[in-house]
Amino acid sequence: MEYKFYCHVCGLKLSVNEHLRGAEITCPKCTCDFFAPSPDYASGSRIGDFKIDALIGTGSTAEVYSAKHELMNRTSAIKIIRHDKLDHEEHLRFRREIELLSSYRHPHFIHVFYAGEFNDDYYLAMDMVNGKTCKNLIQIGGPLELTEALTYTLQIAEAMQYAWSQNLLIHRDIKPSNILIDQSTKHAYLTDLGIARCLEEPSDITQKDMILGSPHFMSPEQAAGKELDHRCDIYGLGATLYNCLSGVAPYEDYKAMEVLVQKLETDAIPIGQIQPGLPSVVRKAVHKLMAFNIDDRPQTWSEVIKLLRVTLSSAENLNVRPSFNKNFTKTATMKINTFSAL
Repeated sequence: MEYKFYCHVCGLKLSVNEHLRGAEITCPKCTCDFFAPSPDYASGSRIGDFKIDALIGTGSTAEVYSAKHELMNRTSAIKIIRHDKLDHEEHLRFRREIELLSSYRHPHFIHVFYAGEFNDDYYLAMDMVNGKTCKNLIQIGGPLELTEALTYTLQIAEAMQYAWSQNLLIHRDIKPSNILIDQSTKHAYLTDLGIARCLEEPSDITQKDMILGSPHFMSPEQAAGKELDHRCDIYGLGATLYNCLSGVAPYEDYKAMEVLVQKLETDAIPIGQIQPGLPSVVRKAVHKLMAFNIDDRPQTWSEVIKLLRVTLSSAENLNVRPSFNKNFTKTATMKINTFSAL
């Protein structure tokens, strides 16, 4: 069986046989060494009316594939969650994600047009976006260009303003890996609503005092297990902008559990110390969004949008890419070249 996927550095579509799933390989185009993924579904497999092409991305419980609906002659992205990887709470979260995305009509949320069940596996079909996440872009080229980073952040703020106006949604996991960029249109899309919560709808999906989210990007009140509102997402957006402009995540030098402790005791290293060349208006905006005290942040998404627009307007003529001072190393040593480039 053949398993197709994409090089995470240069985007070349690759293929391995079943026995090479999970093996260390070398991309023939960019020579990057990495472990091949181990997709659950081979190329040509059928999920309902969709024919699987290649793996796009993976998470702890889900995989996303490019797939074609042959009757509609439409290539889409299919997110699949295997029943054997899904506990009760994760099942409810996936159902919540389907409900939210299928109801949203906004240029910075990916449109979901179908959901179904196949061999006990749940899946949803959504519009295909040809691009990379902000995390991928940083990994490949370091910090993003200044106005580019501000523009993407502004677009996500507009998406969250829409979601908040629709049903008081808080995302709880805004971070660079959950922001997908269509590089041809320069459109940003917010993804992964699996742990989102609508404050207008009482929910038992998550246990009380359960901390969900990504430690480096979650707000201090989130790390403390406190009751949350939309201002935790404002912090997450600020931490994402921090990462996009500096090339490193807040509290980068700490491990996950250490980050949670540090967030309750001290602020992240000011972005100006990492990127001293950033304009003061940009440094102040990042500091405002990431304020430790929840009352010192912008209090509404409208305020966030206004702040980012003013900051972008001030910086739009600079068009500089911040310098990147973090070293990257290739992790693989054994090279396996017995695969085909497609």
